[in-house]
Amino acid sequence: MIFCNNCGAENPDKSAYCSGCGSRIKIENVNKQGQDLKVDFNNITPQKNPTIYALPPKRSGFYKGLAIVIVALLIIAGIGYYVAENYGHQADVAFYVHSTHVTEDVDIIVYIDGKEVFSSQDLSPGQVVQNKYYYAYNFSLFEDAKLITVKAISTSGGLGVQTDSESIIVHNGQKYSVDLYV
Repeated sequence: MIFCNNCGAENPDKSAYCSGCGSRIKIENVNKQGQDLKVDFNNITPQKNPTIYALPPKRSGFYKGLAIVIVALLIIAGIGYYVAENYGHQADVAFYVHSTHVTEDVDIIVYIDGKEVFSSQDLSPGQVVQNKYYYAYNFSLFEDAKLITVKAISTSGGLGVQTDSESIIVHNGQKYSVDLYV
């Protein structure tokens, strides 16, 4: 219960005006030691330099969402490009060149699909040269195989120029082995 400061009438808690005289009820606070604390709200002076916290302007999430979508598409495109370039567009061709010469060393050149991919000097009689070649070919969307020619030419030796070649069909991502005799 609250008592009116003007007429002393008893009023319910949280009453703003006295039910007996109608005057405004002044609420007096009591601190922990039981002393009355009076607050005069009319004599409060404002701060001279108040700190004002401004909220940042509200921005639309549209541009942030658009940036996320663009970055995601670039990442997906990059992964797709990497996979397309490194998987499925090549065949590994291992070739073995056997020297059929009995007495003299020979020089050899190996071509795959018309491109020189290997050369060696002084292949001894009976010696075998082994090499693996990464044959890169951009297969089209509807193409899964290509016919290529692996050719070895001996450029010197007691038998003169000698050539051996083999044509093979290569498929995406497969490995092949070719034996040639010069």
